[in-house]
Amino acid sequence: MGAFIFSIKFFQPTYTRISCFPLGSEKSEINLAVANSINQVLQRKNFRDKHIVIYNLENTFESINCDSAGQFPYLMRFGKAVQLDYLFLVNSPSVLDNYGIVNIYFINFKKDSTHMYVDTLFFSHPQSFFINFRNKFCKSRENNYFINQQSLLHTRLQWETWGRGIFYILTNQYLEAEKVFQKLSVLLPDNQSIKKQFISVLLQKAILFKSQGKFNKDIYDQIFNLVGEGNDTEKDTVFSKLLGIMYIQNENWNFAFEKLNKALQINATDPETFFYLSKLHASRLRALGYSTNIAILKKAIFFNPAYLPACLTLGQIYVERREFKKAEKIYRTILSINPRSVDALHGLGTMYLLQNNPVDFINIYKKILEIDPDNSNAYYNLGIAYLNTRDSENAERFFQRSIEIDNLANSYFYLGVIYALRNNKTKAISYFSQRITSGKDDEYAQEARKAIRKLQNNEKIIHLRSFHGFGN
Repeated sequence: MGAFIFSIKFFQPTYTRISCFPLGSEKSEINLAVANSINQVLQRKNFRDKHIVIYNLENTFESINCDSAGQFPYLMRFGKAVQLDYLFLVNSPSVLDNYGIVNIYFINFKKDSTHMYVDTLFFSHPQSFFINFRNKFCKSRENNYFINQQSLLHTRLQWETWGRGIFYILTNQYLEAEKVFQKLSVLLPDNQSIKKQFISVLLQKAILFKSQGKFNKDIYDQIFNLVGEGNDTEKDTVFSKLLGIMYIQNENWNFAFEKLNKALQINATDPETFFYLSKLHASRLRALGYSTNIAILKKAIFFNPAYLPACLTLGQIYVERREFKKAEKIYRTILSINPRSVDALHGLGTMYLLQNNPVDFINIYKKILEIDPDNSNAYYNLGIAYLNTRDSENAERFFQRSIEIDNLANSYFYLGVIYALRNNKTKAISYFSQRITSGKDDEYAQEARKAIRKLQNNEKIIHLRSFHGFGN
């Protein structure tokens, strides 16, 4: 059963693409922790064999339809759509205090075959489980570094806590994830895997703060402390990449390029490294052999067609350049992998808005609400669509709903527009004022101030801001 798969000799620039994914809602925290660990064991093999590409758990989670992930016909279609060669599925049907029984389903997409492998994970000394897995599937005995890292997890509670932290990362609950990894980093200060995931959480927290117009130097100081505690970033692709991302957030482009380039030298098949390199000026990329940011985004997608950040960014670039056929092809490809991808549907909606296609625009956002009934941006964009068609009653209803869910600031602006058009000066001024106090001091706020002055002077509001979508 599959023990030969990593001994294939490549005479062409062909890549073997592999991933591991958890199954089942029961014991899901253990399943997540084990699946994430297996992906990292596989990643260690990638460092030796440059023709192996690992789709990490986060990439797969973003692109897979989780409601169908337990159905093998769907998984066969999914694997082929994202060009996987092999997929490992982890399920733990029985978990006791000291050990868990782990079923590993192995799908070989080249042969359309599936097999099951069963082993026991002893929480107090789990390295034997990962050594067995590596020896069975990787056919190698090299470097026990990662397996030794997992041996630092000693109890079922620690494995479950780690799995819970991974779940929070996958579901974008970064503040909750921070609490988990803060706790784990204190309990297990020498575990490098936990440090790396803690740093990635802190970087997401910094993005959240930045979106709120805040800068928190303490977050970056904490990251430096975590990286600096005995870690050799010159030999570790993940630490180098995380530092590169941090420097991008701080707009320190020279250091960002240095660290990301180092990460690329260690692991030349990581789509996330290519994606973050695409954020640098194209002149820097030419040193790596890429003429444009689009070229390096395509490279990220080549190494993982399921890597959504690169796909969505490339689609957005094409939309901004009015290359709508190329953009639509990307979004339709994402939807062929996961028909419930809200991000891809939102991309299509943006495109339809710019094409002045209100019918398809409205249908897209209604579909988003079928998938995610509390999607505030969908309500906001439907408000925009109905306002553009002069259906102010429906527009008002959708803007109000977006405020109820997420208090979207720009919805107040458009409610002010609606009441100004109805000649209800009092309510219009009230909504424009709420936009000024509840959101950023940006062009919307400036337009709101202009509108208030005109209304107070009994002037008609003729040149209000154009009705744009895309959320807040």
